[in-house]
Amino acid sequence: MVAMTERELVQCWVRTWEAAGPELEAIRQREIREEDAYASLLSLAPAFEYALKTCPPDDSPGMFEMQRVFAKLRAKLRAKLRAKQRSGADDLAV
Repeated sequence: MVAMTERELVQCWVRTWEAAGPELEAIRQREIREEDAYASLLSLAPAFEYALKTCPPDDSPGMFEMQRVFAKLRAKLRAKLRAKQRSGADDLAV
């Protein structure tokens, strides 16, 4: 038996997954078609009910918190953009 290099082993796995891809996709599509959405939702209902009992929704929507996060990010990006314009640098990483 000839030992494969790591590169050859990776290439072998890539070929294997490429060959399996169409069959796996066909299986996925069949499972999606055959899924009973109503039965799935019924099976998940107890988990949703438990979550509502143990972690009731806040009075304020999460949208406010998200807007605060976006405002901080926007301020940070604007500061970086101004610094870039002053220095001529190309890095805008947050």
